Amino acid sequence: MPEHEPESSAQDAIAARVRRMAETMRESGLVKIGITEANGDCIELRGGASRAAASPKSSTNGVAAGHAAKQRAVDVITSDLVGIAHLARAGLSPGSEVEPDRELGYVEALGIRTPLRSLNRGRIARILVAEGDPVEYGQALFEIERV
Repeated sequence: MPEHEPESSAQDAIAARVRRMAETMRESGLVKIGITEANGDCIELRGGASRAAASPKSSTNGVAAGHAAKQRAVDVITSDLVGIAHLARAGLSPGSEVEPDRELGYVEALGIRTPLRSLNRGRIARILVAEGDPVEYGQALFEIERV
């Protein structure tokens, strides 16, 4: 047997789980779904409207987060509504460490501010929007690598 086969099998198993989770989300109308394996690896998918789920950016982030679970878990923070993104003032930048439930910014819609919060302790890997950018439902805004 080739030496790389177990790694390939593990990746295939993760991809199959991600596909099943995405199908469950699509069938039930769920916006967020996650599983945590016994070894601590976790996969979390957040979806949006059908239009957002079909965009390459959204679908790539969900799959990338699933594959990253083998190396290091990545939380993708998405917008729960259509509005304008505002970043937290306290110097957020890639590499900044965040604690669980830290406010990263907010999305403003019709004068109402909906906070964007970190899910776990981690380090900001990427900020995918700039201050004042319009955002759509389900759009990825931050990637946070768990530490």
